[in-house]
Amino acid sequence: MKTYTVHPFRPFTQSFVSKKCFIATVLLLGFLAAAPSMLSRGALGEELPRLVLSANDRLVSLRQTTVPPETVSEYPLPSELLWEYQRAPNPRKAYVRYWTTPRGLNILRDAPADHLHHHGLMFAIGVNDIEFWAEDPKSGFQRDGGLIRSATHVEAKAGEAPRRTATVSHHLNWLGPDGQKLFLREVRELQWVDGKTQADGRPFRMILWKSRLSPPESAKAVRLWGRPYFGLGVRFIEAMDKTGEFINANGQRGVEGTNGSRALWCAYQVTAGNHPVTVAMLDWPGNPRHPATWFTMVNPFAYMSATLALHQEPLELQEGEDLVLLYGVAVWDEIVPPELITRFFDEEFKPAAESLMSEARKSN
Repeated sequence: MKTYTVHPFRPFTQSFVSKKCFIATVLLLGFLAAAPSMLSRGALGEELPRLVLSANDRLVSLRQTTVPPETVSEYPLPSELLWEYQRAPNPRKAYVRYWTTPRGLNILRDAPADHLHHHGLMFAIGVNDIEFWAEDPKSGFQRDGGLIRSATHVEAKAGEAPRRTATVSHHLNWLGPDGQKLFLREVRELQWVDGKTQADGRPFRMILWKSRLSPPESAKAVRLWGRPYFGLGVRFIEAMDKTGEFINANGQRGVEGTNGSRALWCAYQVTAGNHPVTVAMLDWPGNPRHPATWFTMVNPFAYMSATLALHQEPLELQEGEDLVLLYGVAVWDEIVPPELITRFFDEEFKPAAESLMSEARKSN
């Protein structure tokens, strides 16, 4: 197995990235000496566009391009946007605002008119007497505390398709409505994955979302609470509303079968125009209250959340304790049979999640 690791970002914070000056740090993936075309070459011989990961004080963006590395000074590069993370609260949350399927369809909707506080793929709950899901004058803020690590990586195993990843770690301070009082600390690690399944070579993309929540030093304990949809939630594009179907690992179907159910995974399947899509959310077995309790709805819009059922039983986090949550969200450009989603859970998601957790343990 050959593994290529591209130079990581150096740590930087808002003091390094000011609102008055756009500072982009660029990572280049795939500049391998053996690749005369300046692109990365996988184990099966195909050439891959190189990844370009950039960050400023508002966004972290991941693009791919076929432009050779020596032209990096010509900005902006002719490129395709793959994934974009809103690191500065917009207006009160940090979230994934843009994410494409392997064929290039963005599936996330940001701040629709019917629910301005819905932002693509986002994580929010209630802490003590403050709600962080809504965005009104009484709601809290997820304030940017700085990016601490970012990197891209390509792995090529003999006889298998290459796998590309991009990882971003982000510090967040959950502040009250006044923007001053600290209620919760979060270290959020997001990993974008692009590859093909080992079993049958199906192209997929996946986001691993890991959140480590800690009470502030000034608090002896914090109370985490919610409504049925509080957790890791995804709002889909309008073309995916109303006509799709939810399924889960238990074989249950539809909103009536999946909403409020507990399962290893839950998926939404729909044809957006003439584009079939499957989006599966996956609950890591190490999460508290595993398997997750799911919130699903399809009318008047499609929404899915992985939750801890905090509306039924709040959770108290004591001083010195950490709550670690890890989820996967996978997408395919096809209607994937349930048995293959379960296989993906076992063969793709679980090993990737364990690897991410292992790296986190090494860095602590």
